[in-house]
Amino acid sequence: MKKGSMAIMLAALLVATIVGVVWARPNQSPQAADITRKITIPAAFFHPREEGLDWSNDGAGMAVDSGSGIFTAPVVFPTLSAVTVKKITLSVEDHNGSADACVTLYRTSPKNLTQVSMALACSSGSWGGPTSYDDDSINNAVVWPAHGPYLWLEIAGTNIIVYGVTIEYQRNT
Repeated sequence: MKKGSMAIMLAALLVATIVGVVWARPNQSPQAADITRKITIPAAFFHPREEGLDWSNDGAGMAVDSGSGIFTAPVVFPTLSAVTVKKITLSVEDHNGSADACVTLYRTSPKNLTQVSMALACSSGSWGGPTSYDDDSINNAVVWPAHGPYLWLEIAGTNIIVYGVTIEYQRNT
């Protein structure tokens, strides 16, 4: 081989190696579906179900200022494939011994006009700081792109601040 073509071949090999390393990202292999991923729905994403509720939401946390309230938030998984939900976690500061905050994850099927409850996590009055409440006993755990998952949040009294909900899931192949 001539020196010129050897240099070109080595340069091409070097560029291919660098481009391969730069373009290679974690979790892009076929085994990536086995990795548990998380999506967080912050307080800012929740909307009241009814008009006239006495509530506040500064984006980081939400609460009812009197009475109780029901709020909903859509869940959009950042993938085009189906996912299997593994766990939901409600992050809340509950200083009310007689009322709780509960969140339910629903999976809808607009085509069939149905919905099913997948998971439920509820707080219980605790006088510390923010606490996480989990549910990993997921019913009907597979969510297909045609489904419309959403969260139904009920804050049953005052002195409860909800910060958000984290959903752990795996992509299906």
